[in-house]
Amino acid sequence: MKQKFLTVHWFFKSGAGPIVCILILLVFMVTSVSCNENKSADIKPASGAEQAQIAEIIKMEKERIAAGINKDLSVFEAATADDYIQIDFDGVVLNKQKTLERIKSSYAQLRSNEPEDMVVRIFGNTAIVTAKANPKGVMQGKEFSDTLRYTRVYAKIHNRWQVVLFQLTRVAPGK
Repeated sequence: MKQKFLTVHWFFKSGAGPIVCILILLVFMVTSVSCNENKSADIKPASGAEQAQIAEIIKMEKERIAAGINKDLSVFEAATADDYIQIDFDGVVLNKQKTLERIKSSYAQLRSNEPEDMVVRIFGNTAIVTAKANPKGVMQGKEFSDTLRYTRVYAKIHNRWQVVLFQLTRVAPGK
């Protein structure tokens, strides 16, 4: 465990941005969770405070999805960290500015986007959301309907949740 702390500390001290530090922390947390998979009896239910945070994140997810359909940039601007990174289903990496430009443009117009299987986990000042989504609409002038899995990472910055990372993956047909 000491080595993990020193690694994150070294990255932070070397000037790495908060995204890099959060991603390193996320890798360590996922590793720790997967190493303890067989000890599910040791997992404690979410406390009242964690349940309130989970409810807040779920509300933010629903607002973000509605904002995507309505192209409401104000929701994205307010709830997205300045050093935000998005990796879309084609592997394209976008920062906050490029993401907002894409939403504002005619690149895609969502008609619906229904999430399911949503799981929110809280790790201190970090929240990780995983879900399956079924967006429908028009992309680059063509009708589309997809099944996607996504991970969205929130960090509590200046006492409010902001999205710092979003990754989409297409689900193969029949999966």
